[in-house]
Amino acid sequence: MKAIRKVMAVLYDVENGRPSYLIMHRILRWHGWELVKETIEDHEDDLTAITRGIKEETGLKEFKLRGKLGYKFDWLWGDYRVVVEDVYIFKTDMSKPINLKQKVVEHDSYLWTSKEEALQRLTYENTRQVLELVDRKLRS
Repeated sequence: MKAIRKVMAVLYDVENGRPSYLIMHRILRWHGWELVKETIEDHEDDLTAITRGIKEETGLKEFKLRGKLGYKFDWLWGDYRVVVEDVYIFKTDMSKPINLKQKVVEHDSYLWTSKEEALQRLTYENTRQVLELVDRKLRS
């Protein structure tokens, strides 16, 4: 079974003393809400890949690394095992526009939202678990 290596990012900003999280509505290959994630290319480390992915998927140019979870998980997708190598936490400015226009359109909308609403919208349980862990880390 072939593995696809990915890395995930949780992007947040703080509004009224509480974090707001960026979630993306995916339309390529499946439909639902997710966090930003990127496939790691052969010549990249995971931080380089997710930095590239944030720029490509959101159009954001300014974001600051605030932490790393040290959290790895995987799932089966057809004949592939998808492995998320780690999750990075980035602070950004939610007043900056998100640009969803890409060569290959993956997302048709996005939302800056509270943890509670994000947990209701995120499609997959493993992504909800990631958001819970990041939120706990930010509040500690």
